[in-house]
Amino acid sequence: MRSPRGIRRFRGELRPIFRQAYLDRSKRAYPAARISAPRMRPVILEGVFVDLNIRYAAGRMVEIGPPRAVSPFEALALYARSGLPARSYLPLDLSRLAERIVERGRALPPVRRSRGRRTIPS
Repeated sequence: MRSPRGIRRFRGELRPIFRQAYLDRSKRAYPAARISAPRMRPVILEGVFVDLNIRYAAGRMVEIGPPRAVSPFEALALYARSGLPARSYLPLDLSRLAERIVERGRALPPVRRSRGRRTIPS
């Protein structure tokens, strides 16, 4: 039996990171990172980011993981310090993604469930 490939093999590590990102909406686990330049509006990064540790070579993903939660400042530093194109993948803003998923989920009608046994269609 083949082992799961790609991101699927990191489900156990990703679940607590997703949970942390969702809960971060109300209490900020990490301080915000502020980027400013003369005559420009400042940019503020907040929330929990996830670094999937993706490596590319010749335009293809060659390695992934393990994922880890990072602060906004760490996410920015990872991107800025990645001198190699193989590592220039900005960590994902998981808190913002979690907010969007919850907002869209609340807008959907409720799913009616029958009392019978559930089957998965093939």
